[in-house]
Amino acid sequence: MFVVFAFGTSLPNIDARLDFSGAQRVRATVVTADCQHSARGTRARSIILAAPEELVLDDLSSAPDDLDVGSTVTVLTSSDHPGHAVLPGQLRWAVLAFPSFMAVFGVLMTFLGVDAIRRLPRSPSGVDPERWD
Repeated sequence: MFVVFAFGTSLPNIDARLDFSGAQRVRATVVTADCQHSARGTRARSIILAAPEELVLDDLSSAPDDLDVGSTVTVLTSSDHPGHAVLPGQLRWAVLAFPSFMAVFGVLMTFLGVDAIRRLPRSPSGVDPERWD
């Protein structure tokens, strides 16, 4: 369960990292920044940039929430995904630290559980005492 959780939470970042592995750095201007404000904080819903063509910012879950319209930022663009961009900070390794910890914890707990089951005492006759005949 821990491994599935770790994989699910890190998949968007891994996907963006693979998509923009050979990307070029380009200066872009924020054209629109649609953010949702709530009691839990601010969350970006869509961010559109211009560099000079229009670019949509991908992987919004790791995007900064404080991008203002008119501000200039450096983005990564890829010829494999025209019209899409990510910020270099979105691909930092620290984003994968918690999911990696969860995956290692899940694997460790699985091995410890299997080891604990193997250490259970066996019946002297070799027959499982819980077996129904």
